[in-house]
Amino acid sequence: MRILWKTLILLLGISLVPLLLVTGVSHRAMRAMGTDLAEQGRGSLLERTSTALQRMVEDHARVLRLEMDVLALVLQSGAKDIRELARTGELACPPSGDRGAACPAPEAMRPERFVSIESVFAPMQRKYASLVHWQAVLFEDGRYSVFPEHFRVDLGQMRNLPWVRLGLGTREPKWSDPHRDPLTGNVVFTVTRSLYSHEEQFLGVSAVSVSVDTVLKENIHTHMLSPNLVFFMAAPEAEGGPDDGLIKIIAQRSTAGHKDVRWSVPDKPLWLASKDEAGLAALASDLRQDRNGVRLMPFDARLSVWVYARIPEMRSYLFFVIPASDVTREAEAVEAYVRDRVGQQERFSMAVVAVVGLLALAAALAGARTITRRIGNLVSGVRRVAAGDFEARVPVEGRDEIGELSTTFNRMVPALQDSVRIRQGLMVAQEVQQHLLPVRAPVIAGLDVAAASLYSDETGGDYYDFFDVCCRDPNILTVAVGDVSGHGLQAALLMATVRAALRGRLTQSGSMAEALRDVNRLVAVDTRETGQFVTLIYAQVHSATRTIRWIRAGHEPGFLYDPVQDEFVQLRGPGVALGLDGDMVFKEQVATYPEGGILVLGTDGITEAHNAAGEMFGRHRLENVIRTSLHFPAKRMVEIITEAVREFQGGMPQEDDLTLVVIKDVRVA
Repeated sequence: MRILWKTLILLLGISLVPLLLVTGVSHRAMRAMGTDLAEQGRGSLLERTSTALQRMVEDHARVLRLEMDVLALVLQSGAKDIRELARTGELACPPSGDRGAACPAPEAMRPERFVSIESVFAPMQRKYASLVHWQAVLFEDGRYSVFPEHFRVDLGQMRNLPWVRLGLGTREPKWSDPHRDPLTGNVVFTVTRSLYSHEEQFLGVSAVSVSVDTVLKENIHTHMLSPNLVFFMAAPEAEGGPDDGLIKIIAQRSTAGHKDVRWSVPDKPLWLASKDEAGLAALASDLRQDRNGVRLMPFDARLSVWVYARIPEMRSYLFFVIPASDVTREAEAVEAYVRDRVGQQERFSMAVVAVVGLLALAAALAGARTITRRIGNLVSGVRRVAAGDFEARVPVEGRDEIGELSTTFNRMVPALQDSVRIRQGLMVAQEVQQHLLPVRAPVIAGLDVAAASLYSDETGGDYYDFFDVCCRDPNILTVAVGDVSGHGLQAALLMATVRAALRGRLTQSGSMAEALRDVNRLVAVDTRETGQFVTLIYAQVHSATRTIRWIRAGHEPGFLYDPVQDEFVQLRGPGVALGLDGDMVFKEQVATYPEGGILVLGTDGITEAHNAAGEMFGRHRLENVIRTSLHFPAKRMVEIITEAVREFQGGMPQEDDLTLVVIKDVRVA
């Protein structure tokens, strides 16, 4: 196909396809915008409603607590008055024959067992008429009193009432969970406590009851938020029990289409349930840890907002649950409106695309030849650059995309030329650095020596060297292994500086520690502004006496392996890296190596090599490789160790330089 027709098709594609794409993307964006607006609206409405509900439920819990405090004061005041009646003898049993002050037998079921203490109960009942449901007391001798007295019924079984058992043995007011009152059938809270005389003699148990509808009804206006609002009281079951992890509904009240529904207590155990088991478990965890909160999860198969707050000093929580759809109804209406408008816009856009397509066809036919010529200029320029002509340039015609491409091409060629020069320079630097490393290992009687250095970049900061300028004894091998912080060209330059300083200093007299001290001073001057440093281990191996002298300047410890005992010793010692402290004083360490011993010096590029799982090669893997390859020559051991590191990495790129020196004792005893 001729380039003219290709260009024509291209121009049509450039004009029509983007238009279609833009139209499609814009419509999709508008639909997405509608969805986003709806989602944001839903989120905002849910957040505001959740916050409002949480504030309301916490306010109701606090109000309930305040009213409960009032009832506790009523109970305490009544207890004080009853104790005073007991002190003055007004509660003594009436005379009965020769028995003196006697009371009916506890098991008797006679009317005289009722004692009226209206003087105690009536004032509080009048003062808190809208709050107090009833007041009652059960005396130790079997008598009882209740107010208002129209609740006076057969209370022979009063000892078995829950509030009696709850109040036994406690001097402080103790609250019950909501329960159905056996006197009235209403759902009530009951606060109770034990009564004692001034002489600390147990008198009985007193209680005050309040209707749940009374304390919560007037404070609940949440039916305005939703006609489907449900609220209830629930508590988590005890940990370690048969129902551990479950949440029991103690009392419930639902607006469900009504503005006035009384509280009720389930006739049988009712457990809180949701399809979101994980969310329900998290909610149960909140309840066990006394945390108020808000959650979004299903309730009766409908996604709902759950808000809950603990009633202070009670194990019960007050819950508000409202369907999320009731909260987000406005946002969903906005989304439907946006979708309708987007549909209208799509139909209009398709008509516009048809007209623009015809105009684009005419424009494409007119501009095809011009575009073909300009593309030809670019092709010619690319071929010249590919042939190595970095002087190639193309004419810039117009300010359209092809004109910009021509401008970019003309700017790219000099940058490409500079990049080639830099690449060539790095290759030269790599070659120079490789020549700075020893060409071959020294030949020392009784020792088999090999070394290698693998860089992660073209140039690196790892370093090793052998010296014959410091020692005239042919039985002494002097070796240094270093690692410059970082890698690349900057690290390579500092490595070259350290090599030159160390070689120059070792031509002079002095101990190992003195030599390293002087080198450190020079390096510290060069790294003062850059923050770089060099770790180094510097050692002398005496093959005749099998002794090792070394200085460790912040470097990885060396490994000395005894194949007879199958033991590894690390060449440690004090000393910080070169370049950090110009006044650092170094100390020589001395050790004797066993017959057949293997000394391995390296950089952290070996032990800290990572695989795809993020694991490091580590010291133990290195020891195992040394152990399994001890019968090979030193050169082969270096190859085996580096191969083991690469195999461990499993194709992962080399992150750090890797340097290794192996020295084997092969002297015959």
